[in-house]
Amino acid sequence: MTHETQEGLVLIIDDEETIRDGCRQTLEKSGYVVIATEDGTEGIRIAREKRPDMVFVDMNLPGMSGLEVIDILLEDIPHIVLVVITGYASIVSAVESMKRGAYDYLPKPFTPDQLRAVTKRGLEHHNLKIEAKMLRDAQEKTERDFITFVSHEMRSPLVTIQQSI
Repeated sequence: MTHETQEGLVLIIDDEETIRDGCRQTLEKSGYVVIATEDGTEGIRIAREKRPDMVFVDMNLPGMSGLEVIDILLEDIPHIVLVVITGYASIVSAVESMKRGAYDYLPKPFTPDQLRAVTKRGLEHHNLKIEAKMLRDAQEKTERDFITFVSHEMRSPLVTIQQSI
């Protein structure tokens, strides 16, 4: 992870103060750095600036839906892990959230243990996504280097032959 702590940076976007405070207290006690906001627009601004590893976003926010927040954040920060939290859980909203790119879906009310478990799994998933990208990048570099080497080695004998003629 890219932050000062070993555990990761988590952003909570929820308009209910009790949910924000409860999530913050639970996760901070578990060693996470937590930022919380009540507003989707502010949450997007914070995410762009701070680059959190994971975001919990309420489905029903004033002015902007949680799904809109998901769309924007995944466009801006593709490796981010997003979890939808909602007091209006339904199969339809869960499926739609996952189609949009949410990692998980947590219906309210949830327990501190559920929150910690989802956070732990989500951050492990985040780390795997980062590691996979690093491995893909390294593989692509190796392939480019190999092609450059082979191309050079194939040209060298041709140059020698042309100079001999």
